[in-house]
Amino acid sequence: MSHPLAILVHGMGRTPVSMALLAFRLRRDGFRTPIFGYSVTVERFPSCVARLQRFIESRLGTERFIVIGHSLGAVLLRCVLPKLVQQPAACFLLAPPSRACVWARMLAPHLPYRIVAGEMGQLLANEEFMGSVPIPCCPTWIYAGTGGPSTRFFSPWRRTQ
Repeated sequence: MSHPLAILVHGMGRTPVSMALLAFRLRRDGFRTPIFGYSVTVERFPSCVARLQRFIESRLGTERFIVIGHSLGAVLLRCVLPKLVQQPAACFLLAPPSRACVWARMLAPHLPYRIVAGEMGQLLANEEFMGSVPIPCCPTWIYAGTGGPSTRFFSPWRRTQ
């Protein structure tokens, strides 16, 4: 049996290049790996979801497929899955936000963030929106944790007393 198609969606503040290593490793194991790219600065959320739907559907025949999304890419996938006629065999969510993001809430009022992150960045800060994001109906694996960039003096995950 051949490997399914693996559709990858990067996170906010990233580009399709951020998924290149994962795509390379999946291709090495026999997957085809189209990567969906978007820009939070210039694109609105509804049009991005519609474009993601077209991107996925244009690559499907009758073959099985899986989806892999990082951060905001996971949110985009969760919003597009109910719109697809054919559901993925599996959904892999890497560091997916399930609630309004702390960083997005802190930065949302500030003009530089609003300009760079656009509407999608504001949605990540919106608890009501994040609570309305659909739960996938297909088998789903979530990879989350507290690892990430930090230094001796600064870690967004470190609790201060």
